[in-house]
Amino acid sequence: DYLAQLRTQIDLLSADFNDFANLCYGLDAAYAISQTPGATADIFLLRVKGLRPRLTERMCDLLARAEIPVANFLYLTSPAAVPNLGSVPAALNAAGDAIFDPVHGIIKQKDNPLALFRRSATEETFSGGIIDDDRAFLSELRTRVEEANTGYIAENFDALRVSGKGMVAEIERMQRPMLGIAPDAMYAQEATRKDYYGVVARAQLLKSRRAVLSVALADYLLAPTVQKQTELVAEIDSIIGPHQHAIDDVGGLITSMGSLMTLPVLSLEQADIVRNEGSGAERCRIRFTLKNVGGGEAATPGMSLNFLSSGVTAVGTNSYSFAALQPHAEVRDSMEVDIVKDITHVTISALLETGGCSFIDRRTLAVPQSTTDAVDLAALPASCILHQNHPNPFRPVTTIRFTLPRAAAVMLVVTDVLGREVARLCDGERQDAGTHAVLFDARQLPAGMYLYRLESEGAVQVRKMLLMR
Repeated sequence: DYLAQLRTQIDLLSADFNDFANLCYGLDAAYAISQTPGATADIFLLRVKGLRPRLTERMCDLLARAEIPVANFLYLTSPAAVPNLGSVPAALNAAGDAIFDPVHGIIKQKDNPLALFRRSATEETFSGGIIDDDRAFLSELRTRVEEANTGYIAENFDALRVSGKGMVAEIERMQRPMLGIAPDAMYAQEATRKDYYGVVARAQLLKSRRAVLSVALADYLLAPTVQKQTELVAEIDSIIGPHQHAIDDVGGLITSMGSLMTLPVLSLEQADIVRNEGSGAERCRIRFTLKNVGGGEAATPGMSLNFLSSGVTAVGTNSYSFAALQPHAEVRDSMEVDIVKDITHVTISALLETGGCSFIDRRTLAVPQSTTDAVDLAALPASCILHQNHPNPFRPVTTIRFTLPRAAAVMLVVTDVLGREVARLCDGERQDAGTHAVLFDARQLPAGMYLYRLESEGAVQVRKMLLMR
């Protein structure tokens, strides 16, 4: 009877995952639209307009009730029983102990409560928003749409898209510390978890509506009508209305739940592009700041930078590794790139990793069209950095880079996996601040895994590299 009840409750909780089916159907429809060749612009925009609410509004509804799938996930997977919820693995362990225990031979229900998660009876109204500049831009757009000024929309179409990307990125940056709360810790907060998921849902709705506004703008430009004009004004209002409250929503939530943030969380806090024509007509440098906005130490944080825009080429490696970051600590670095002349904006995607967790940040950065007026184009990191060798794997020569925030003595040693030294590339010499590159020639070594270790100012960093033949 106990196992039958356990199976019934598992089936009941599993059924809640069906709530996501409609969203998946919307994604299927989006894929179908993208794969349909030969559609005219008006037909394409008509299909996309019909698809938007299925993705934006539905995602908001699902996130507002996210505690349901979170509870299901914990209940079905947590090795230890979650307070006030229990878990299937813990219950099965108890069942197994009881069945095979020669003394007891029975399961005591009072010791293994299988509490079902209870849904909230009501849902709150949604609000949220961010970024005064984008709000001002949208307010001006609304005025021009009411005037039926299609020339303004056409002239500022790209600028509105860039502004929208910036707004979405800023909301995501503000929300990022909330990822420092473990799901089971949030589930235990019965009095506040609804507020948490409500804020997440409202922010997602705002981001989604802002991201797809360009569809309505393009549709209106294609064939302006009074009905489309009215609908476009209403859509802009649905963004402007909650726009001013999201900072308070997210900020207040982070403040009130700060004690629950125990996990490390990485965020790309700052990024810009500077141009140095003295190093080549297309040579630029992307400067960035990586910050631990969570509540736990970020051990061996790493980052890889990729480009979502054409006309951009990395000079050297695009992967970085850093020393451990304590909560609220940050590190600065930069990356040389070549950007084709006359490109005004570049969209980057940064993959940030620590402790088995990954975070993705996207930024659209302005590209200066002449040499940037800056004394120090290459921002130095806050601590010494040992970068991943490039190429890796390699045969038989590779380059090892390290960056120093200030002049310091450096020891750079290569060892095999047993710790036996095979090469000493730097032997305590004092190196200037900045990035240094050392060539490692492994022609005399057998293929296999090797370690290279950087020692400087009391810090030790180690990375792996693979030699192939």
